[in-house]
Amino acid sequence: MLKPLVALCLFLLAFPFIVNGDIYSFDEDRLLSEKEDTVSLRNALLKANEFKKDNPDSSFFYFDSALTTADKIIQQKQLPKNDLIEVELEKASALEGLGLYYSNSSDLDSALNYYLQASNIYKELIDSEKEKDRKNKYLDLHGNVTLTIGALYFEEGEYALASGNYSNTLETAKILGDSLMQSKALLNLGMIYNNQGRYDEAIDNYYTAIKIFERAKDKRGIAICHLSIGNILRKQSTTDKAVESYKKALQIFQEMKDERGVSFCYNNLGICYTNKENYEQALFYYTKAVDLHLKNNNERNVALLYTNIAALYEIKGEFDKSIEYIEKSLTINEKNNYKRNLIGSYLNLSGTNLSKLENNQEAVPSSANVLDTIVVYAEKALSLSDSLQLIQEQAAALLVLKKAYFYKRNYKKAYESADLLLERKDSIYNNEKTKIVADAESKYEATEKEQQIEQQKHQLEHQTERLNNARIFRNFLIAVAGLMVVVVVLIYYYYKQKNKANKILDEKNKLIEKQNEEISVQKEELQLTNRELTELIQFKEKMTGMIVHDLKNPLNNILNSYDIDDENFRKELIKQSGYDMLHLTQNILDVYQMEEAKLKLSRTQVDVAQLLKECVMEFALYISENDLKISYPDSEVSLIVADKRLLKRIFSNLLSNAVKYAPQGSNITLNWKRTDKKDSRFGVHNNGPAIPREQQSIIFQSFSQHDSREMGVTASTGLGLSFCKMAVHLHGGEIGVTSSDEDGTEFWFTLPQNG
Repeated sequence: MLKPLVALCLFLLAFPFIVNGDIYSFDEDRLLSEKEDTVSLRNALLKANEFKKDNPDSSFFYFDSALTTADKIIQQKQLPKNDLIEVELEKASALEGLGLYYSNSSDLDSALNYYLQASNIYKELIDSEKEKDRKNKYLDLHGNVTLTIGALYFEEGEYALASGNYSNTLETAKILGDSLMQSKALLNLGMIYNNQGRYDEAIDNYYTAIKIFERAKDKRGIAICHLSIGNILRKQSTTDKAVESYKKALQIFQEMKDERGVSFCYNNLGICYTNKENYEQALFYYTKAVDLHLKNNNERNVALLYTNIAALYEIKGEFDKSIEYIEKSLTINEKNNYKRNLIGSYLNLSGTNLSKLENNQEAVPSSANVLDTIVVYAEKALSLSDSLQLIQEQAAALLVLKKAYFYKRNYKKAYESADLLLERKDSIYNNEKTKIVADAESKYEATEKEQQIEQQKHQLEHQTERLNNARIFRNFLIAVAGLMVVVVVLIYYYYKQKNKANKILDEKNKLIEKQNEEISVQKEELQLTNRELTELIQFKEKMTGMIVHDLKNPLNNILNSYDIDDENFRKELIKQSGYDMLHLTQNILDVYQMEEAKLKLSRTQVDVAQLLKECVMEFALYISENDLKISYPDSEVSLIVADKRLLKRIFSNLLSNAVKYAPQGSNITLNWKRTDKKDSRFGVHNNGPAIPREQQSIIFQSFSQHDSREMGVTASTGLGLSFCKMAVHLHGGEIGVTSSDEDGTEFWFTLPQNG
């Protein structure tokens, strides 16, 4: 009884292969030719993969030969169906090999062309295949190639196309249950979110990917995640945490002997230490990165590193050293015709020369050659960015040209550059709005596609279930006995392992909960940092607006002075406007230096009476226009020890306020005397409107404002009084204000006799 049953089972198992078999007949010559082509194809692929790492040019030759042979076999269409499918797969492999070659050669367009052809082959095989295992094999190949295509689009800055390909990979990974593929897609999507400023989403993706990579023991994936997290932390100015992330990535890359990854870590660490003003450590990491890229003949990255080193020297104020490294970068970019990088080199060369010039204002009138150089490189940057339609780079070039033409006294060109700059800024704003809409559409399409994939998955599962039911019914009698035995064994095994499994599960749950808590804390910290950064940006915009407002009137005076017939008045107006802009600029710089504790006193003996007369001369035009009188009482103090430059600035700021608020035809009194403590007390008095008592306590703070409606005047940034307070305190003195409707307003300060 048992033997017939066994024979029947064997027949049923063999039956599908008999039914699905195909019988072909070939003549001997054709069969021999096809075998030779197939062998030639596979030998070419073997050789190509053998040379892929050490000899890319030979690898390219064999991949190209394999592609030609595969096309020849496919066009003949004389092989059985399954053999032709294998040839299609080998053709796709050759296309991927050629894509890799062009990708490593930085020819991204050619690389995309080959990878997209390979993707189309896999899609056709997926659509035509019914058998589940084969379909999953093609899905796996297609998922990996869409991952590569997404990376190429990302490198070209096509974030919407990159996101679409990564989403396709993510969907494929979910269908296959491939956690490693899923983690790679999450990592790459995180990079897109990072570039789009969606930092919270990016970090969530990175930490999810890290968990998967850790389970898969994929060190490279973990290192890239830490590197990417470091990039976000650096953008959010949490430099110390960024350094920690970069060093985690560096350790892993060093263990793997991955020089490319190590060089990226060195570069980012150099940027972090530059931001921390640890320039020696920054140069150490930059130099190590340059050495690695020179070793691997990667000139593009060497040029970028030279740019970073140049930026470091510019921050240090070593402009000649900075220009030397920019010129090195420019030489490489011109040699290899890296157009995007060339724009950067031109902008950096013109911008650094401009910064060098602005750092030494006295040299501006005699720096015609330098200004010509700045204009030449800025024009080159503008021309090249116009040809590539790069609006932000156009705006940067126009900003440099505006300043350069201003210093050249070519005000017409400066005005034209400023006008074009405003147009580019409007275009940048419109492009950002368009990009936001495109991203929203991309997310909507990705969600809709995910729903379609899920629906197709359910349909496939339903069809598979029906097929399995038919097979189960066919083999039911044979399977029942074996199933019962398996069930008994499983039940026994289940009860034996239950306690052990529960303990392991509890431990894992506790570990997961702990990790989730840590991730939540890190997420909250990053969100808090992001909010603080947003507030800082808003403050910066507000401050910029106030400074621009204060600069507007002097600039208008200068620009409109050409319509004034009175030559003496016109000169005085330009001179007075220049003093106004100089005072504002010096206030901003000195307040910043004082807040950063970088400003040092230079004490000398100062003749106060002579110093006050110099200050009064700076406001001669305003005093004359308003018919003001300046009173100098008998001097009790002739010489004091102080920083002459800062003392003059204190008097200039207080005198500026007095001139601004004093009624027309009134008197401004300058007084000084000895105090009981033998200190020197100085005061500037005017009969203008009183300052409200509630504002007197905050008037010396940076960016505070005091409205004087009666006089039709509003103070702007408030940096003048803030500077006075800091400068007086730096000398060890005190400053204050007394103000009333009856007695007018007096700003006073004291200085120790010894400075």
